[in-house]
Parts: sequence; C-alpha cells; structure tokens
Amino acid sequence: MARPPAFDGFVEHSKKVSPTCLITFERNRYSVPASFANRRVSLHVYPERLVVVAEGQTV
Repeated sequence: MARPPAFDGFVEHSKKVSPTCLITFERNRYSVPASFANRRVSLHVYPERLVVVAEGQTV
C-alpha cells in the first residue's frame, strides 16, 4: 500500500510587493526579484522558513 504524501503545513498570506521590491512580514522586510514590483505574491510561512510564491512558482 502506498503512503500518502507528507503533510505540507504552512500558513499562507497574500502580500503586495512594494515599488522597491520588498514585502513585509512581522516587521521584517524581505526582497523579491524586481520583476514582481507592485504585484501580489503568496507568502507561505513555515515554522523554520518563509517561501514566496508567484504565478505558481517559488521565487
């Protein structure tokens, strides 16, 4: 019998990238590629890391 895939537990936040290519999370600023300036991205918050996802791809 095949095992189900591992649970990928994260909290997702929708963020707008600033004109200076930054997103803010818990008073910290994180840079993203300039091509995402002024656009919406998803921030996946794991206990040990943050992952920025845009257009279905990890940034």
